Amino acid sequence: HVVVDTSVVQNLESTADGPALQCNEDPPAEEVVLGNFNTRQHGLQGQIVALSDRVLEIRNMMYDGQGPDAYFWADTRSRPSDFGFRLLDAAPTNECGLRRLPRANGETYRVEFPEGQTLNDIAGG
Repeated sequence: HVVVDTSVVQNLESTADGPALQCNEDPPAEEVVLGNFNTRQHGLQGQIVALSDRVLEIRNMMYDGQGPDAYFWADTRSRPSDFGFRLLDAAPTNECGLRRLPRANGETYRVEFPEGQTLNDIAGG
């Protein structure tokens, strides 16, 4: 499983007052760099950037595509647990959905938290 390490998140402003940002919409101008993937399994690399409290972007993502069941997962633990949840991914097709991750060679992926979940639900866990 690909796990997004969000332990570096602090004081991310919520955008709950406005309409929900969809995967294929442009985010607000302010962004917060959260860090990089903390694993090198399957050549996984990429910078994780919060575009809002519900949308993350994985920039310059590298992944060999060989993981048997790889997808984006957000969790308060360092490994997938009952406290986490799967994220919707939208790149490179801009069709929000749950799907197995294909090979990536420097692409940018946009992922979205499910309705009712935000980055603040897992921050500092």
